[in-house]
Amino acid sequence: MVQKPISPREYLGLFGLIRDLGHFTAILFGVVYISGFLVVHSYLGSLGIILFGVLNVQYLVAGTMFVCAVALVWLPAWIGEMIAVAIQKSREKKPPKEVFWTSFGGRIAGAGGGWLLTGLLLHPAGVAVDKILTWVASAYILHVMLRFTYLGTKAIREASMAYRFAMLGFVLLFILVVLSQAFGRKVYPHTSRAVGGGRPVRMELKLYPKDRSMPDGLYDVLAVTNRQWVLRDTTGVTCYLVPSEQVKVAILMHKPSLLPSQ
Repeated sequence: MVQKPISPREYLGLFGLIRDLGHFTAILFGVVYISGFLVVHSYLGSLGIILFGVLNVQYLVAGTMFVCAVALVWLPAWIGEMIAVAIQKSREKKPPKEVFWTSFGGRIAGAGGGWLLTGLLLHPAGVAVDKILTWVASAYILHVMLRFTYLGTKAIREASMAYRFAMLGFVLLFILVVLSQAFGRKVYPHTSRAVGGGRPVRMELKLYPKDRSMPDGLYDVLAVTNRQWVLRDTTGVTCYLVPSEQVKVAILMHKPSLLPSQ
């Protein structure tokens, strides 16, 4: 059986699909990395620590966790919104008040699904209920803000496409910054390292003799880069930045330490 050769139109279509997937992957990678950078630095910044450098694998891990946490809230909310819109279209001839309250159940179901999914996944990872509630409320409020912005840009018919895109892009950037700050302060520090979180790990450290600015002993490891270790004493009062070459031995203790309430 002779296989039919690919026509020029099919070839161009396949090439376009690969090109679009490449663009989407590049954009997603950029969003994940930038959000991870913001999450880690907002977490350490809340402790008064500033890290220099923009290349760190931990940013990818934290960013992936952040994007997944946002998706847990936003996807059910979008599904609930689509259900509400479908109900509204099917009841166009009904009184507006009745249509609103009938479609309201779809939005409630979507919002409740996001709260439930987030709680089921984050609570076993070590995040307290109050932190989960604060995070989900922040993410849902900003989702509503994005929704109204999108509807607003569609309503401005006389505005150019570039203006609409710029307005929506500015709001998305604002939401990314605000959400990453909230995630970095409320969720990331309390999430187990086993799932990519930033909960401090308690270790017994032995340093080389040439560095005696701090004694050997137990410390909570907040972050590790190629150049330095970010440590905190077990009282939660003093933080240290130690060059990586000064760490002689690091012994992992039996269980991670807990952050004090923030």
